Amino acid sequence: MNPRVSILVAAWNAAEYISETILSVQSQSYAAWELVIVDDGSTDGTADILKKYARLDCRIKIYSKSNQGAHIARNFAFERSVGEYIVILDADDRILPDKLKVQVDLLDSNSEYGVVYGDTWHCDKFMNRQILESKKYPEQHVQGEIFEKLIVGNRFAIHAGMVRRAVLNDIGLHNANSMLIADWDFWVRVAEKYKFLYDSEPVAEYRIHPGMSAQMDGGRKQFAQRMGTAKNIEGLKRFNSTSVRVKEEFDFANVRFAQKFGLHRDALRMARKMVLKRPFRLKGYLLCGYSVFQIFFDSK
Repeated sequence: MNPRVSILVAAWNAAEYISETILSVQSQSYAAWELVIVDDGSTDGTADILKKYARLDCRIKIYSKSNQGAHIARNFAFERSVGEYIVILDADDRILPDKLKVQVDLLDSNSEYGVVYGDTWHCDKFMNRQILESKKYPEQHVQGEIFEKLIVGNRFAIHAGMVRRAVLNDIGLHNANSMLIADWDFWVRVAEKYKFLYDSEPVAEYRIHPGMSAQMDGGRKQFAQRMGTAKNIEGLKRFNSTSVRVKEEFDFANVRFAQKFGLHRDALRMARKMVLKRPFRLKGYLLCGYSVFQIFFDSK
């Protein structure tokens, strides 16, 4: 059976969780898939685990390369995949048994959409379910022309989505720049040209644990990646044609992101730019005041 769905996994030192990830794919009710895993220079037991599964299931294809980051490994996997539909899955997460069937059916019957996505369970390290993403972030899941919503911040876990191969052939997968939030940057570029379909069925489980990149270095790297992504967004043709209100919401979200991690001097710098760009809008002044207060409070 030729695979209609390609699932792309970048694995770096993923020995602790990769078996769960693979088993979640093998448990799918839809069988016409291939799993393309790139071992991104692992130094633990990841390679041996991958070889074991590949020997037992011909739908699993394993490649190895030197470590260059998940975004490069995903591009490498995509170039070697054949499926009409693409799913990107991290090596510590899982997809639910009917995800592929549900989303293939939806894309097959809704040709006007480039992407379909569903809800996600946010879980602890041991994959005990904590809360649905739709409950944690009410009104975050939107559909249709979502570009103006998406530029404020990512809306869903990457493995909750399924995208047409034709879309990736058009806009590419990941930018080679490592100082980006790769998932967000990708979905924004997709949304600039294509519509998104949302189905409320939970299709994925997202593991939150101390070893994940989003939990490290006090947010400094993540902030730098957000600023890199924001710069790319500002260069998009569709961004420049949006309203003043949309641009202000974009700037506001970036300042609040810095404040969330306690990076108040960075927040103040960006808030000042908001004031200079739009001196008759109140939000920039409020953000400046809040940042100045936090800087003063932290110095005590």
